[in-house]
Amino acid sequence: MVLDRVLSRVAATVATTFVFVMPVTAFAQAKFNLQNVLNLGALGLDITGVGAGRIGGSASSIAYDGTNLYIGAWNSTSATGNVGIAKISDAFTSPSASILSGSVRSTVSQRGYTALKFDSQFNQLYAAWDNGTADAKGISAFSPVTGNVVWESGLATRGYGVGIDLLSGDVNNRVAFGTLFSGRRLLNNATNGANVYNTSNGLIHLVSGSSSNIRDLDLDEFGNVYTRAANNVMFTERTGANSGATPKYLVDKANNGTNSAGQNLAVHTAWGDTVVLYNDRPNTLGDRNQWANSMRVVRLDGTELTVEWKNSDGTAPVSIDNGNGWYDMQFLPSGELVVVDYLNSYVYQWQMTAVPEPSSALLAIALIPLLKRKRKNS
Repeated sequence: MVLDRVLSRVAATVATTFVFVMPVTAFAQAKFNLQNVLNLGALGLDITGVGAGRIGGSASSIAYDGTNLYIGAWNSTSATGNVGIAKISDAFTSPSASILSGSVRSTVSQRGYTALKFDSQFNQLYAAWDNGTADAKGISAFSPVTGNVVWESGLATRGYGVGIDLLSGDVNNRVAFGTLFSGRRLLNNATNGANVYNTSNGLIHLVSGSSSNIRDLDLDEFGNVYTRAANNVMFTERTGANSGATPKYLVDKANNGTNSAGQNLAVHTAWGDTVVLYNDRPNTLGDRNQWANSMRVVRLDGTELTVEWKNSDGTAPVSIDNGNGWYDMQFLPSGELVVVDYLNSYVYQWQMTAVPEPSSALLAIALIPLLKRKRKNS
């Protein structure tokens, strides 16, 4: 009877182990079905105009809380002017727009908001901003309810990329961000903006020898760091609160985008295999002005996936207006994806589905009898 109990526990452990690993599915293909298209220029805000009330020349960055969109602006004019962040309430049901009043800033030509991140735990919106030189407002927090500034970092940076760090060891020390010309992940306290790690002691997230023209940074729920720099895509696996393994390329573009802002990424991990969506935006744009040529998906092993962009029921390809390769994007765990198009001032809402590799599907099928047997015997 003792032996029976031991064997029973072993069988249960094996079955439980298989249940755990089954979702770890290698994706062979990513499919996106278009759900909605939002025309930012039709919302009554001069997001893309040149009038006195504009909040910037172009829509450069995006965040999404599942209901409301937040759009950061870039001064694409030839003179200094105001940029800010717009809140689009009930974005895909009954959209209405307003400006977060505390976000409006005088910004030099060809600079502005580079990244946004909504933090549901603190109900705050974090923003990375570049004004051409290091500035104490490079990373800020805003209230999406009042529109007011919650805090400004005080650490002079040119902010590029912002994410939530869940591996810092302190639930309050969570606002991770990047800055131009530094290969270190910086970190601030969410409650007061106090700096925790800076350009001298933050963990390294840049591949040795790569350009330090950081353009975006994000983290997954495991604390791993994903970086865009000079059009490359990089990955740093976390080993501790302020440490990581040696950064590696997911996509090595040989630094062919050193002069191009608007290189961004979004990470999805919820279905067992991590995929990274990024926009290929080199210095010489070429055919990357076409959506399907710019928007790409890569796995953590560096495998580039076949990508389909189709209508809502997946029956026909979708035609997207040519742009300039500048897109910012965000995933939700459900696979919902929002993308803002800098040139055309549209927000596209997509639903992702993933096609597993045949070996992954066969593994899942092979495990079904084992799982049925476990349920029958339990």
